[in-house]
Formats: sequence, structure tokens, C-alpha cells
Amino acid sequence: MAGAAQREIDKRIAAMGDAVKHARQWYAVFRMMADYDLVSEDDVAEFCDRVRRLLPEHGHLPVTKEVQRMAVQSFAKRVSMWRPDNAPVSGSRFQDYLSIALMMGRLLGGEEA
Repeated sequence: MAGAAQREIDKRIAAMGDAVKHARQWYAVFRMMADYDLVSEDDVAEFCDRVRRLLPEHGHLPVTKEVQRMAVQSFAKRVSMWRPDNAPVSGSRFQDYLSIALMMGRLLGGEEA
């Protein structure tokens, strides 16, 4: 991917910093990027490194093993297939992950979140 396109994606990742309140929530950003074919599903470590490089002062930086643990049940599938009755988190935590993923989707789709 061209440098300019990568910089635009970096801007969108950085814009998600305010929405992420727990390190594992970066999985929602990663999953949406995978849905858009911007990262491979096995690029979690590279994604986490990218977030740490872009937002070194963020209070909830992702840890590869922790982010990888979220790729289970319906969360292992495209965001459009996530289900609250088959997810690694439930209730308001599920809604938080879904909200973050959808916000990233809007950013990637060219809309403002």
C-alpha cells in the first residue's frame, strides 16, 4: 500500500484512541481493519506495534497476546457477524466493542465518526 494511503489509515487508527478505554478493545479496531482487508488476520502483532508507535502516550496500549485472545466465538468473524449471545464479552462490554468497531468502519468508509 502506498505511503499516502498508509498515513491516512494511521490517522484513522489514531482517531480511535479516545474511544478505546481498555487495551483489549483495540481488537475491535483491528477486526474492522481486517474486514476491510487492510490487515491480515494474522497481523495482530504488527497492528499492536503500529498502535504503540502512533499513540505512545495512550493509557491503554494493546498487547499482542491479549488482543489475540479476543478472536474467539463470533468475534473471530467479520464484525457484521458478531452476536451478543456468542461473544467473549457480554452486555455493555459487547456494545462497547461493537461501537468501537462500527466507528472504525465509518472512518474507513470515509465518514466522520
